[in-house]
Amino acid sequence: MKKISWVTADYFLDCDIDLIPKLNEKYQIVWNIILPVTNNRFSQVQINKNNSLKSTVKIFWSEKFRRRDARNIAFYWKLLKQIKKQQPDLVYINMQGFPYLAFIVALLLKRRNTIFAVHQAKVHEGMQFQTITKLYFHFLYSWFNNFHLFSKSQADIFKSKYPDKSVTVIPLGLKDFGKSLLKKSDKEIVFFNFGTIIKNKNIGLLIQAACNVFEKGYNNFKVKIVGACSNWGQYQKLVIYPELFDLNIQAIDNNEISDLFSSSHYLILPYSAVSQSGPLKIAFNYNVPVIASDLEEFKNEIINGETGLLFKNNDVSSLENAIIKTIANHKETYKQLRLNQLADVKRRYSKEVILQSYDNMFRSTIK
Repeated sequence: MKKISWVTADYFLDCDIDLIPKLNEKYQIVWNIILPVTNNRFSQVQINKNNSLKSTVKIFWSEKFRRRDARNIAFYWKLLKQIKKQQPDLVYINMQGFPYLAFIVALLLKRRNTIFAVHQAKVHEGMQFQTITKLYFHFLYSWFNNFHLFSKSQADIFKSKYPDKSVTVIPLGLKDFGKSLLKKSDKEIVFFNFGTIIKNKNIGLLIQAACNVFEKGYNNFKVKIVGACSNWGQYQKLVIYPELFDLNIQAIDNNEISDLFSSSHYLILPYSAVSQSGPLKIAFNYNVPVIASDLEEFKNEIINGETGLLFKNNDVSSLENAIIKTIANHKETYKQLRLNQLADVKRRYSKEVILQSYDNMFRSTIK
């Protein structure tokens, strides 16, 4: 069996955790897991309790400093020296490591058998330190040869800038956080938004649209917003009708996620910019129809009017109309939307399809 040294940062663990056990049947995987000292999404205890990972060799690394701290240079050096000692046939890195990791990898690892997972082909408006990040991305994408991108829209942007690189597009798989016993309300329609709240998530647009719909006389719905936010005050000012909203503005434990999705009717993603969306794949897993802005990535994922609804990006009136249309037709269309989504997701995101794509990418790179 060929050996893969696989590196995953805490913030991307949900991308890899369901893939590793099956791929470990075909490859000898040494999984290097990077966990922050505080505010980790997964803990070492949780991962070790996962029965499907019992046969996987796992090495846990503790990231003690903020990403920009220069002391991370020594941390990355130690990590990559250990990976070299593992003598892998291939190294797969699902970690941003901004702003130092790419330079250390360039010094210590070979380009020909290193694959970087790329979640953003370019810097978008929700990212901090944009000038430095652009420079970091340019070095990373120019120096290395093999890249895994998670969406067609991002891959098209990437290939337009770096046409000579080897690019494999494998979408994010479905994100499963276990079963839930909760049922959806039959008294009111629950529109839901989930995830860390930053600028490009455009939550203000959702709040404004919901208040406007409420003012037009629709009162049989609720808007649930769940996720951590460092500047919630600017959004709280927009909440004119508190009784319309169910707000939980904090980080959510993984074991709460299945209940949140299972008790909601529709996920609303009013993003003004997106590379790919984790909440979208959770919604797909729990068969929750999605209402999203008509960004290219969402147009690739949602069949408008069949598996979900699209509205004009950053247009509050368009989002209002989508919400009103959904409320007005809920009884007639909701069941069919879910059936259509279920069939589409099965066709595109079955575990067999995703795993085969990873296998093909690894074999091609090793060859």
